[in-house]
Order: sequence, then C-alpha cells, then structure tokens
Amino acid sequence: MHRILFFVVLILTSTFLSSVHADVISREFEMMTGYGNAHLAVEVKDCSIIPVIARALWEIKPGGYIGGSVFGSYIVTPASEMEAGCGILWQQRYNNDGTFSPYWEVEGGLLYTSLKTEEQATQYNFVFQTGVGGYISLNDDLKLDIGYRFRHYSNSAIELPNIGVNHHMLLVGLSWNF
Repeated sequence: MHRILFFVVLILTSTFLSSVHADVISREFEMMTGYGNAHLAVEVKDCSIIPVIARALWEIKPGGYIGGSVFGSYIVTPASEMEAGCGILWQQRYNNDGTFSPYWEVEGGLLYTSLKTEEQATQYNFVFQTGVGGYISLNDDLKLDIGYRFRHYSNSAIELPNIGVNHHMLLVGLSWNF
C-alpha cells in the first residue's frame, strides 16, 4: 500500500509541476564537499562521512532557486563503505545582489548505502535534508558556499527496522554562474 501511495503522490506532483510556469533568470553549477557525522543509536557507534556533491540550480521568477543534486559519500566509520544518491531541492536566498547572500534550503531524494546497519533493514532509502548557509561572492560568476545540513534517511517503513540515520554536515563549495 505504501508503494502505491508513493507512486500516486509522485504522479500528482509531477503533473502539478509540469503545469507551473516560471521564468529562469540565471543558472548555476556547484561542487561541494565537507564532513558529516551521525550517531547510530542501536549499534552505539558514530557514522562519519565525507560527501562530494554536484548541483545544478536555476533561479526562477517569482523568487527562489530550484535544482537537482547527485552525490556520493565515502563512509569513514564505522566501516569503510560508500553511499550515493540524487535529490531535488528548493533554495531561498536573501540579499542575492550583495557580497554575502544567506540562504536556507530543503531537499528530498533517494539514497543507496553499502553500509549495513541495525537502524535500517534495507540499503535503499529515501533522504530528506534541510540546511542554512551563505554565499560569499568572489567575482561576478564565482561564489564560495559555506553551510550546514541536517540529513535524515530511512526506508520509509518498506521493511523493518526503520529507525533512520540523522547526519549533521558541514559543507563548503564553489558555485559558478553560467
């Protein structure tokens, strides 16, 4: 039943988004990396990651940025493993014409992890993240991005257990306008 409901919501969302018209003002490509840490409650271990994220963002009118990301992470602890995924995001910036532009964002998507944990019955998961940060303008087309993300992933009760994993991440990146 969960899978049917998921696909119905996905179809309705894509139908709604295809009918929405927005003017694209600018385009950006961004590469990010950083460090993330989570506490695995059942196994009483830390889970540390080093993510690498590639994102494309489109500034749309009226206000905000919509985009997509693909990412991979090297899992440092509790074992040498990896994860990969993709997502769709919304970002809201403030003071976008200044030297410093703070923002908040929200993203949802899919994640595969090779790490087997007691928290998750499956290695295929859904990911949700939200965060804050700021862009520091280096020149007209290049910005430094520094931010914090809270990321949660779980298998959405497809299989039990489904406790979920919560990462706190510090990220830094470069963003190019094109």
